[in-house]
Parts: sequence; C-alpha cells; structure tokens
Amino acid sequence: MPLAFLLASVIGGIAAAGADQNRPPPPELVWPDPNEKKAKLRGADLASLKRLVSRYDFEDAERFPRLLPQNWYRVLSSSVARPGYPDFGAVGLSDDLAHSGRWSLRFDLDGGAMAVALPPGVVRVFPGSRYRLSAWVRTEDLQQAGARVTVRFYGADGTPTGDEFVTEPTRTEGEWRQLQIELPQIPKDVVDVSVELELVQPSTLQPFMQRRPLDDVRGRVWFDDLEIWQIPVIHFSAEGIGQVFSAGKEPVVTVGLHDLVSDRLNARISVVDVDGHEVAVSEALIAGSGGRISVPLGITAPGWYRATLAVLDADGVAVARRELDFAIVEDRPVRPRTRAPRFGLALTSAPMRSTELESTLLRAMAPDFAVIPMWNSGFDTARSGTQIELLRPFIEELLDARIEPVLSLTTVPLNGVRDRHVDEWQTISYFGADDAAVRAMMEPWLFAFGQHISRWQIGSLDSPLAREAPDVPAARRIYDFFDRSVASLVLYLPTMSDVEPVELPNGLARNALLPWAARPGTTDEYATPWRGDQTIVSIERAPETELSNRTRIDDLAHRTLDLWRAGTKNLAVELPLRPANNDGTPAALMPEAIAWRELSAWLSDRSFGGTLSLGPDIDCWIVRGSDFTALLAWSADGTPRTVEMPLGNGPLRVRDLMGRTTVVDSSLAGHRFEVASTPILIEGANPALVSFLASARIDPGTLESRRAGQSVDIVLTNPFSTSLSGSISTSDRADWTISPRQQPFMVSPGGTTRIPVRITLPRSAVTGSTLLAFEIDLSATESMEARLFLPVSVDWPAVEVSRSWRLARSVETGSVDLIVSVTVRNASTEPLDLEAFAAAPGYPQTRKPILKLAPGASATRSFAFGGGARALSGQSVFAGVNALDGDRRLATTLAIPPLLPPPPPGE
Repeated sequence: MPLAFLLASVIGGIAAAGADQNRPPPPELVWPDPNEKKAKLRGADLASLKRLVSRYDFEDAERFPRLLPQNWYRVLSSSVARPGYPDFGAVGLSDDLAHSGRWSLRFDLDGGAMAVALPPGVVRVFPGSRYRLSAWVRTEDLQQAGARVTVRFYGADGTPTGDEFVTEPTRTEGEWRQLQIELPQIPKDVVDVSVELELVQPSTLQPFMQRRPLDDVRGRVWFDDLEIWQIPVIHFSAEGIGQVFSAGKEPVVTVGLHDLVSDRLNARISVVDVDGHEVAVSEALIAGSGGRISVPLGITAPGWYRATLAVLDADGVAVARRELDFAIVEDRPVRPRTRAPRFGLALTSAPMRSTELESTLLRAMAPDFAVIPMWNSGFDTARSGTQIELLRPFIEELLDARIEPVLSLTTVPLNGVRDRHVDEWQTISYFGADDAAVRAMMEPWLFAFGQHISRWQIGSLDSPLAREAPDVPAARRIYDFFDRSVASLVLYLPTMSDVEPVELPNGLARNALLPWAARPGTTDEYATPWRGDQTIVSIERAPETELSNRTRIDDLAHRTLDLWRAGTKNLAVELPLRPANNDGTPAALMPEAIAWRELSAWLSDRSFGGTLSLGPDIDCWIVRGSDFTALLAWSADGTPRTVEMPLGNGPLRVRDLMGRTTVVDSSLAGHRFEVASTPILIEGANPALVSFLASARIDPGTLESRRAGQSVDIVLTNPFSTSLSGSISTSDRADWTISPRQQPFMVSPGGTTRIPVRITLPRSAVTGSTLLAFEIDLSATESMEARLFLPVSVDWPAVEVSRSWRLARSVETGSVDLIVSVTVRNASTEPLDLEAFAAAPGYPQTRKPILKLAPGASATRSFAFGGGARALSGQSVFAGVNALDGDRRLATTLAIPPLLPPPPPGE
C-alpha cells in the first residue's frame, strides 16, 4: 500500500472510531492575509519571466511524504461558505497511478463533492498577460460525478473578483485525459489566481433542479502534471461579424501580440479547407510589445475554412496558437419559397444584450424559418420588458429577410421555478395551468409578437419533456390562451422521434428530433409517424469530437436527403455554431452550416422526381421545381468515381456542398465530372433528356440464370414536344451476347416504343443486379447523344441459395483450412435434382449432388480448401448450385477477408 494512502487510511480510521466523541474540526482552507502588501514588480522581475510559470507533478512526495502537496488544502463546507463539500472520502498523494513519474493526487469518493485548492498568493499573475493551465486527469467507476479544474481571479485586496473559469466535468473511464483552460487577458485589477482540482456531483452543479441524477457514492480520480504557462496575448480577428464573407472578397485578418517574455516573434498563418488541405500560408515578423499587422488570406472561393495562427519564438518553437474559422458564401437573390419542403434553423439560446451576431448569421444562412428561444435558463420575468425590446428589432429583421420566426418558451422562468416548485423543463404543466399570474406574465409577450408570429413552441428538444408523452389537455389550454392574441396559431410540442405519437387536436403540432443514431437509409422509418403539413423534423447533428468535417457533412446531407425524398414538410437543424472562447476566439459557423445552407437552396420548395442511372455504384436523384430540373449525385460506397455521360448539348454547372460551382463543358465522351461520398448538384442538363433517360427500362427486368437466349424489350418513352427518332446500340460486353447490336427507333410525342433484344448469358454469370449500357443517337427538338444505363437482375426463382465460410484445422495436415458452406432451399412446387459447387483460385472446382430436394426443403453442402486460411486470404470463392437436368445455374462470389498474410512465393 502506498505510504501516503496508508497514512490517509490510519487518519480516516481514527476519525471514524471517534465519530461519537468530540471529533476535532477538519482542517480549514487557509487563505493569505488580505492585508499583506505584495512587492511591486521590477524590471529585473519581468526580464526573468519564463514560459512555464508553475508545475505540479507531485514527485516531491518521493522525498517528503505528506498527505497533501505543499501549499494545497482541502475545500470543506465546514471551512468555506460553499455547500456540498463534506468531510467524506479521502484525498492524498498516491504512487499507485501517475501520468508521468510515480506520484499523483488521488481522490477516493464517499459521497458528496470533493476539492483541493491552491490558494491565491502562490501563483502570481501579471496584469495584461495571459496564461494557459493544463492538467491530466483519470477517473474510474464514476456514473454521474466528474472531474474538473477551476481557476478564480483575485484582486490586490485578496478578495475574489467573481471571474471563474471551469473545464467541463469529465469522466475518462480509466484513461488519462488532459484538461485545459486558456485564461483571458488578466485585467489590471487582478494580481492572483486560485486553482482548484474538483470532483463535482450533480447536486453541486444543479442545486435547484427537482429531478436531477443521484450523486455518485463511489469512484476514484487521479490528477497529475498540473502546469501553468505564460503565453502571448493574441489579437486574432477578421473583419465583420460572424466571420462570413461574400465570395470574391478576400478576407483580411488582424494579428496583434503582447508578450512579457519575447521582444520579437514570428506569426505564421496557415489556412486549411473543410478537408484539412492547406490552401494558403503566410508569415510575418511582429513585435512582442504590442505589434499589430493586417494579413490578407489570399482566398476568395466559397467554402468553410480554418485559419491557424502559430506564434513562434526565436528558436522556431510555437509558444501559442489561435484558430479562427470563417466562411465565404455566394450572395443569392431572395427566392420566394411558398411551398414545402421548408428548411429551418434553431438557436440554442436567446439573444442577449445584442442580437447582431444571431441576426447576421441567420440572414447569411437564409433559412425558411428559425426557432428562437424567448429567454434562457435562469430568466426572471422582471426583465421581460428589456428582453422584449431586445427581441423586437431582431424579429423585424428576420421578417424583412423573409425568415419566419418560431418563438420558443424553452424553460420555466426562474421565479416560476421557485414559486411553483417545478423544474425548468416542465413548461407544458407550468404554462398550461389555469394560473392568472402566469397568464399575466405572458400577456406582454403575446401583445408584442402575437400579430407577427403565428408559430410558437413550448419547451425544448433537449429536455425530459421531449422524452415523455405530452399533456394534451394542458397543451390545449395553452393553445386556447395564446389563440386570443395570435393569428393562425400553430403551437409546437417537442418530442423525440422514437416516442409513441399521440393524436393531437387542430392547432397543435410536434417538433420531432431525429437522433443521430438514425443512420442514412433508416431515417424514413423514424420520420414516418411524424409526417404532416405542420410537423417539424429536427435532425440531430453528428458529434463534432468523434468525426471529421467531411464525415459530419456527409452524414447530415444523406439523412436530410432521405427525409426530403420521403416527403417531410419542415426540416430543421440546430444552428451549427462554434461558440466564442475565453481566449478571444469569436463565435463562428461550423462546416455543417455551409452544407445546410446549400441543401436548403437546392431542395426548399422542390420535390423528388425519380432516379437516373449514371453508371455502376453511383446514386443519382432528380430534383424538380416549378421551373427547375437538376440532378443530385454521389458515389454509393463513397469511392471517388468519374462520370462520363452526355446530358445535353450545353455546359453543366456542378455545385458542391461548400457552395463552389464548376462549369463542365460537353466533349466527345459527354460531360465529365467526379462524384464521391458528398452529394453534388448538377444543373444545366436537358430536362427532356433527363426524363427520357430516367423513364427507359428493360421489360422484364429479371433474367433467368440459364444459358438459353431470353427475349426482353427496351422500353422508351418520348417526353419531347416533337417526334423522337434515332438509333440505340449496345456497348461492348464480352461475357454477354446481346442482339441485334443496333436498332433504329421512332416515338411520337408522349408516346412509348418497345425495342426487342435477345440476351444470352454465359455460364459464369453471377446472380444479382447489373447495369447494361446503351449508346443512343437521337433527334427531337435538337440532335443529341446519350448514354443509357438500364438495370437488370439475374436470378433463378426456383431456388434460394446462401453461402458462408469458416476456418477449421485439418486433423491430417495440421493446416488451417477454409470451409465454404452452400445452403440451398427449394422455392418451387416440384422436387429438384441439384448440384452444389465451389471454386477458388489455385484449387479445382468441387461439386456435390443434392438429389430429390423436396419443395420447401433445404440442404447444405460444405467444401474444404486445404490451407485456405492463408492461401485464400483476401480472395473470393465462386460458389452456387446447378440444375442436373437443365442449364439453370445460380452462382455468386463469396469474399474472404484478409485473415493472414499470403504464403511466400514457391510454397
């Protein structure tokens, strides 16, 4: 047992044994004498300043064992006026775990919050300078509690200024994780700081919540390697509000430095795009004693960018970094959007003091509607008049920009929480109560906004309210009260999309949150119960800390497209905004914001118009509006692919989700452009040609897997206003025989023609879907060339086949063999004589009969490939079943993952 914890255990045991006696009071947290006069800083003191101000690695315990490090004290409620920190649990130096070295500071929880503090007077700070604090933490067995670091400012009189800087409570589940705080520039009246290492509980963080999680009783936390660094004071900003610039205007950033350590520093600014590719870089020398320079970034193309400022000392070592996100967007004329689908944004908090940032960003994003909280947590209705006057011009700006506001009563006001003894999230029961005081409180809000805003919301999507069935009678009472002052009222109730829906009376609607867990391809299943003209489906964004920018953009785009295709009327996301930091970094849009802006422009007031095949493994949807036809395309598996396809005689405009447009001219091979995982919008394709290609099909669409020739028709429909004539020919395909190779056709306006062809499959044809390619020369309103990709399936309906593989060690050779199993089910009404087979590279084909397989019966045959675990690693096995008395065959490939490295040459 570590010496320090042995000492702590003995002390704890003595304290417990004497609990019923006169136990001495716990040690007090001793603060320095506030009357003590501190020495003024001299020039020599400033010249000797170093980057690393203080470091606590707790390794002194190796030579000087003690319960707590020197100058550190335990925070206890009995000593300071702070509830929730009882004399429970043990805190002390320990050598059982450490981030570096042998020693760390360990907390053993026994209920209640715990903290140790480094009081003011130990670490001196200098007005006008800046500091970064970092500490490593590890937690185990915590469910609700979390570890955090807190820094407080103190004035010359030794009293706290009220400024407090805290890391988020953290649980690391047995891993070491670094916590960091970058303090703002030290004000002139601050001369000291205190530092606390804390284990905080829900009761500490949310003392007024009626239904909070229970505090943890057991758990452990280790703190180690606490460092305080002096860093330059950096001013790094761009012109404008929100860092949103118009395309074609080069952003310029301003860099200013103030440093107590170095006289001259090098400022290096690199700019990366949404994928992290460096697109610009610049360097400049700047004086450390208040130097300021302006740096053009050299970028004008639309998109999302991150500029990183690295401040380098004379040795080229980065002593500080600062990041600045900005966006460049194209100005668009306001387009009237009178029909669904409509796209919206939701603010996470109410505008306070000034609405300039929110107004600027919303007008730049140009949504159809915006969900605006009326007030934030802790709002007192005594401030209603001030908040109303703040919101009034903000709402008017949105209406002038044709952005419809949805006002949200996100929380119960603080005075309501205290007077009615409810939680903040219980908005429906609070506002739905027959309470004259509550209605009187709401009347100024309804008078101010009721004639301009018809859509209101009660509660928020991130509250427990959204996870339970709504109180419909209470919601109806709210509606009846609001309806007296609000024209054409729609009242929204928040819900999670997996909550069982209930029928709501007219005027009540739901704002349903689609969770991030609803993956692309499954969103329609979640959203189906929430279809309706007024229902809003809000999409939860992917977590920023776990996924790259590109992955989050793709995730948002594909889930949005699924909902749009399914006919969702109102779609919304929380405004993708990175908040401002204490280090002076301003709030800025995230990459998802630019993607949502593009999706809104592409899809609002437009509908899904079918699909068009551009080639294998490429998805392409048709977007139709009243006078608009475009294509949405992306790679089905995310692999970048090149499309060569004539889509008319004019140029195409290919637009990506960052707002960049590329003009693609037609060539001999057609229009050539790239597709990848992120959808692109293709404008300029001939609308009639798109309809012609999308409506073409092969009838029947399924071929039997047999060698005899089969007759099918190519069905063509003429969407042009004139007669359509031309010729169609098949592209070369060595393994299939298609005849005739070329045929003429003619179709009257709006008419349909059927072109007969005969297809003969090879014996090696693989089961499943494939695309047949055809070249078309056509003449209608103009002469055009086109390429047609028509899907067709290969199947044998009489049988169903499944394949699997496993590994087994051979008793005879000791090698690890690959065992492939083929299971066959007779799906016909007659007995079948079959033959299962399997073949692999380097092995002879093996066959096994299945005789008189009865209707509905199944049989399995297994095939062993000696040493196949290594020889066939990363290869494919060809397996299936033949008819013994005919030419039918059902076969496919079975991919074997790379299990082992291949055998050496010659084995």
